[in-house]
Amino acid sequence: MFWYIVDQISTSARNVRDWANRNRKKIIIAGVLTGSSALVIYLIRSKLKQIEQPKTNQSEVAVEKLRLQQYFQNAQKSCNSMIISDIIPNIQTKLIEFIPVPAKSALRSSLKASAEEKMALWQQAKLQSFSRVICGIYASCLMLLFTRIEVNILGRYMYMDTVFANETTEADEKPIASKVQQKYLINANSGYIMDKGLQKLVNFISTHVKNEMDSWPLAKKCTFEEIVTLFKNIRTRIDSDVNENPHIDGSKFRDFLMENNLVEDIQLQALLNETRDVLDSKQFDSILKSLVEQAFYRLEDNLKVNFEAKPQDVSQDTTTDVSKTSDVVAIPLAKISPLVKKQFKILLDVGEKQTNLIRSLFNSKQLEEYSYYVFTSSYDEE
Repeated sequence: MFWYIVDQISTSARNVRDWANRNRKKIIIAGVLTGSSALVIYLIRSKLKQIEQPKTNQSEVAVEKLRLQQYFQNAQKSCNSMIISDIIPNIQTKLIEFIPVPAKSALRSSLKASAEEKMALWQQAKLQSFSRVICGIYASCLMLLFTRIEVNILGRYMYMDTVFANETTEADEKPIASKVQQKYLINANSGYIMDKGLQKLVNFISTHVKNEMDSWPLAKKCTFEEIVTLFKNIRTRIDSDVNENPHIDGSKFRDFLMENNLVEDIQLQALLNETRDVLDSKQFDSILKSLVEQAFYRLEDNLKVNFEAKPQDVSQDTTTDVSKTSDVVAIPLAKISPLVKKQFKILLDVGEKQTNLIRSLFNSKQLEEYSYYVFTSSYDEE
């Protein structure tokens, strides 16, 4: 899949290079990248100073802008394909391994155990059900955003490499080697992230889930509004920790995505350095927060149907464990936990439905604009 992305980017790049070679003295790049593309404009203009540049008409500028947009869109489609086919399934597998929620059979068997053992198992099911789905949300949003960042940083350099093929002389300005491309992109799907990084995220989030939910007994009957409050409280704990105890060199979220290490290859180190700068930017935090909010809204909306009043809810049978008072349905937390557990697979479903959470996040206008910004920009220290 990584080579597929590189191949897609390279194919688009070759088309740009062929077109550029045929029309070398007719290109006005100044109008190609507008708005946030300061770095690309600067580099292109510096190259144009080396050659004689005749005037061109607006139609040629429009054609070049269209080619750039098509190049960008192809990169996003390739990125989304990798997320759907590889990354999200890997997250699912790893989180099931890292957060093993007790099965129904184990919970049934616990009925024959001592009261203390039974309570311990049900408490474990409660905490791990909530931890797994919340970790799933954060891990998916982080990896979606991180992969977009990597693909667009690499795509930008490859685009520039092809437009100015054979013009660079410095070692660190030469086209990015295919081996470097692979090593860079593989960060998003294996190695540190899917092992140590994800385990760190699980430990981090599970701690905050436990700290909040220890005061929520299994027998507590919760309304939908109270469950929404519970999720909000957990998110507040997570956000507060991230903001109050950031990584010594930048964003705490970067700890889950990248190692703070050095590599020998100059080109790869440059790519990694820029990626770290992006992860430490305020824009990254803002877009991540937006994606997480969308995911939690979907989670809460999916759970809401279980709290809608039904005819049987108004029964006077005192044995029922679902109560309804003044049209407000309350369900014991012990029965809500299995409902939350089911949401893990529902939210991380990568089927063909465009209404699936992951696919709907692809259509986020903020994510699209941010991806284009990364594709056409650099980040200065804030």
